[in-house]
Amino acid sequence: MKKILITGSSGFIGSVLLSELKTLNFKIYTISKSNISSKLNLRGNLFDCQFVSKSLNEIKPNIIIHLAWETTPGLFYNSQNNQKWSKRTIEFIDEFYSLGGSKFIFMSTCEEYGSFENKNKPNELTICKPISNYGIQKHKVSSYLSKNYHEKKWIILRNYFVSGINEKNEKLISYMVNKLINKKPIILKRPNDIIDIIDVRDVTKIIKNLIKIDYSGILNIGTSFESSPIQLAKKLVKLYGSGEIIIDKNFDYTGTNKYIVSNNSKLINNLKLKTKYTVDDILETILEKHYV
Repeated sequence: MKKILITGSSGFIGSVLLSELKTLNFKIYTISKSNISSKLNLRGNLFDCQFVSKSLNEIKPNIIIHLAWETTPGLFYNSQNNQKWSKRTIEFIDEFYSLGGSKFIFMSTCEEYGSFENKNKPNELTICKPISNYGIQKHKVSSYLSKNYHEKKWIILRNYFVSGINEKNEKLISYMVNKLINKKPIILKRPNDIIDIIDVRDVTKIIKNLIKIDYSGILNIGTSFESSPIQLAKKLVKLYGSGEIIIDKNFDYTGTNKYIVSNNSKLINNLKLKTKYTVDDILETILEKHYV
């Protein structure tokens, strides 16, 4: 039986992915330093090189799905931990392929593309000019993987705004919902940015299907639909039945609205991997979670 090893399995995407992959005829292994994420969990830290080497040699996974990274909301964009993660991920890739690994799936980000000041939807061939430290370090890994292992199979997933059940409370939609539930105003600093939101259930379904097909390359993971924080806030207020929205006039964002929307034609048209959940579905799911 083939083997999959997942890092970051106890995180937002990883916890949903584990449930999604249960129907596959694979042995699913996980690495987690705290929670036991699966029946075949290896308790340890990815930065413990001896532990990782021992684990890889024992398991010899056919596929690695690498989700682990610095993801603390509000901090990860410019965190110096990004450098540590890129260095360690590159070492991880080298060791995986040296042991005969077949496919490395790397969870990257649309931040690889860089500036989002114009109404352009970058595709997978768009030249990357990352600005944030997060985007720079993710792109460093993507470039290394594609240049050094062009004869191997690998997938680089450039995610847009993944949202949904079990996301961190600091993320945009959960932040708004928490404010409503606690009878506090929703304060928006960038109300008119245009963003591409995709449900975590769609993301994990896509990963599952990518495991099943013979695909290698870069792939944008988004819906290509446009939303803005002010639109989302108004929809949530309507769904909840009450609430106040305040635009933070003291926040200087240079008057330019960002446009962070994917060109997902490769995902939808070429690979026929369609998304199921709408933004309204995501809002209702997160709102409902707070009533349970």
